[in-house]
Amino acid sequence: MKISELSISQFRNIKQLNLKPSEQINLFYGDNAQGKTNILEAIYYLSTGRSFRAKQDGDCIPYDYENKSVEVRNTNISAKICRQEGDIKIHIHLNKDEKIVTINQKKINKLSLLWGKFPTVLFIPDDIQIIKGNPQKRRRFLDTSIGQIHSQYLIYLQRYDFIIRERNALLKSIKDIKAIKEQINIWDKQLIEIGTEILFQRNAMTKKIAEYFAQSYNAISSSKENAELIYTPSFDKEFFAHKKSAYEIYKITLEENLKSDLKIGYTQIGPHRDDFDILLDGKSAKYFSSQGQQKSSILALKMAEIYYMNQEKGEMPVLLIDDLSSELDDKRLLNFLELLGEGIQTFITSIALIQSIKSNFSTSSFKIKNGEIT
Repeated sequence: MKISELSISQFRNIKQLNLKPSEQINLFYGDNAQGKTNILEAIYYLSTGRSFRAKQDGDCIPYDYENKSVEVRNTNISAKICRQEGDIKIHIHLNKDEKIVTINQKKINKLSLLWGKFPTVLFIPDDIQIIKGNPQKRRRFLDTSIGQIHSQYLIYLQRYDFIIRERNALLKSIKDIKAIKEQINIWDKQLIEIGTEILFQRNAMTKKIAEYFAQSYNAISSSKENAELIYTPSFDKEFFAHKKSAYEIYKITLEENLKSDLKIGYTQIGPHRDDFDILLDGKSAKYFSSQGQQKSSILALKMAEIYYMNQEKGEMPVLLIDDLSSELDDKRLLNFLELLGEGIQTFITSIALIQSIKSNFSTSSFKIKNGEIT
């Protein structure tokens, strides 16, 4: 999968940018606050319909300081994507009132219809929090990866989130166990079915990428540590033996936990309690690893994500790497890029023109200043 043409107009500080990128490594370099990351953000928009930096679409529309308004601004991002299953053109239009997404000039009404058409793997400095941060960060990693391959999974997540909020609201409003049972059983039936689907897909992904994660970690870090990726759901391993029996285990566990759920006011089991851990020689990378080990771990996790998407989709995603030079020494950097090989189109931002990349890999370099390629 490759971007053959990219056009960005009125997006943050980018007034107009048209690019025919290299099929291999594209390096955007220049001083801070010049618009390098904005290019990656625009590409990510085309992949997912949303930003990896802003909560609101309006934050990406240039602000008219003279008129103190964004009304006159119309942001447009488009790209031609070359894929094995057929080329497509994705276009996103933003203004202060709406977001319009089209695929081959046909408007789509749900972002889930965009996901999977153009998968990307994103690496940003804050991704170290997948290792160091709370379980929500790790769940988001799994969900973003699976969602770009199986769009139905996004619908499961949305529905599950709605059901769990309704169930928790009941737990907080009705404290009598007899009075709540009839109402909560209606939600539990849906919760069990959808929750089981999410759990099985997360379990399947982690099993598929665990071995590749271990191999990638040792290649990037030049070590022989025993690197493990361990999925830790709120159910025992027996839960995943068979989906039919999993439904029954889920049902029984919810019934057994109802009294304590009522007491604390929220649901204690399910996908919203999932986590995974990275172990290096049997010790949690979150608590016992050095900063270098953690950086190697997150890059190995991204390599495993690329592997997963390639296995499931039959072709490589596009890789987006923001501020690479600040995260890795030259040795880890070269090991990481060597693992990528020539089959994956990569977009990298850096303050400086990284000579080690230029010297060792086929690289197109673009200096960015004030949102323009100079």
